[in-house]
Amino acid sequence: MTEVALSRHFAKVRPMKNLSIQSRLVLLVGSLLILLVAAAGFTVMRMTASNELLGSLYNDRVVAPEQLKRVADAYNEVVDSAHKVGSGAIAPAVGATQVKAALAKADKRWKEYAASIWTTRSCRSSSRRSR
Repeated sequence: MTEVALSRHFAKVRPMKNLSIQSRLVLLVGSLLILLVAAAGFTVMRMTASNELLGSLYNDRVVAPEQLKRVADAYNEVVDSAHKVGSGAIAPAVGATQVKAALAKADKRWKEYAASIWTTRSCRSSSRRSR
């Protein structure tokens, strides 16, 4: 091969040879920036998913037991009122009023708990469907 043929061959094999140093640096920095943006986007996407899972875990493991404790506390007020009536500390009419109030409170707390469990489960199932 002649020298001209060799230079044409290497020009075809190494297309960056014809680019200036400035163009090469711009291509290098541009490709690195594209990779950086892609990695950052992936990281944000994974952090969003992780945040959703953590919120679900918090609602299931922290909020739900607190709500059940409130229901149990309301039923404990019923038991306390019954013990006070039995021991004669309060009149039966007052005890009946306290029991009715405690049952209403327990019912309200139970509805709050049931609504939060339903909301958590429906959110979880809808997020599974969207994936």
